[in-house]
Formats: sequence, C-alpha cells, structure tokens
Amino acid sequence: MKRGDCDWRISKDGLLYLKWNDNRPVLFLTNFHNPNDLQVVSRKRKDGTSENVSCLKLVKDYNHHMGYVDKLDM
Repeated sequence: MKRGDCDWRISKDGLLYLKWNDNRPVLFLTNFHNPNDLQVVSRKRKDGTSENVSCLKLVKDYNHHMGYVDKLDM
C-alpha cells in the first residue's frame, strides 16, 4: 500500500474496520463514519516537504479531536 491508500470492511453489526496507510499503517474502528467520505490532507515527508494525500473524514476527525477524551477530568 502506498501513502494515502486505505482498505476497509463493514461488519454485519455496522462497524467499520479501516486500515489507512500514512508513514505506516494506522488502524481504526468506528460505527459513525462513512468509508466513502474522502478528503485531502497535507502530510510531511521525511525530507520536510509537504504532499497532499487522500484520507477519510475519519482520519481527519481523529487528528482534530485526539486529546479531547480526558479533558473533563481536569
């Protein structure tokens, strides 16, 4: 798989299992997102330059909201 590629399956229960390739494969499990909702994100290469790669809205949402989970306890 090249960078930006993804592979996904939906279970009988409606869970989306997704593998998205960034620098290495990243795995997701969700019952909220649609696997056909593609967006473009800017990712940095190892040499410091940027490239645009396709990703699912799931990946963009995760990157935007990560770290919000335990903020209520503070």
